[in-house]
Amino acid sequence: LEILLGDVSRLLAATAGQLPVTRFGDGSYLVLDRQRSESGLESLATQVRETLMQTPFQALGHPLRLRVSAGVCAFKHGFSDAGTMINAVEKVAREARSHDRGVSRYEPPPAAEALKEAALLTNIREALDQDSLVLLYQPVVAVAGNELAQCQTLLRVRDSSGRLHSAAEVIPMAERSGLVVDIDRWV
Repeated sequence: LEILLGDVSRLLAATAGQLPVTRFGDGSYLVLDRQRSESGLESLATQVRETLMQTPFQALGHPLRLRVSAGVCAFKHGFSDAGTMINAVEKVAREARSHDRGVSRYEPPPAAEALKEAALLTNIREALDQDSLVLLYQPVVAVAGNELAQCQTLLRVRDSSGRLHSAAEVIPMAERSGLVVDIDRWV
């Protein structure tokens, strides 16, 4: 895997030209470009994706073609820090997996969505401050052969109307706002 990722890194760097490229996580890469417009960034992402997908790589002596998705996020959106921007581009890269083009561009949430997120973030902070996060325990039933009783622990945050928000809603927001470590410690 490391040999394959090294080959991908070299090809990506050659395709990106003078732009800084770095590996980010197990199989993700970041390309930094402060000059291109959003459409220019999208064109670059499409070009890089096509180059990577059309290149036959080798893994343990066998040919391998890569599936690649790309997220594009411009600096113009005024993120407060690099972590928030990286989270946004990771999210759109995940979304790109379901698109035929394999490339997705960040679009800021509509004002109503931003207000909803701000309210939930306030609920998360208050739940941490008031020691009122909620854990639900869901039994896990073995299909065969396991006599041990098991359960899955599910994190929830209650909002002011009493609705419980799932970890899928809470965790990405907590990561973006730097609260995920506090949640982890609480749990």
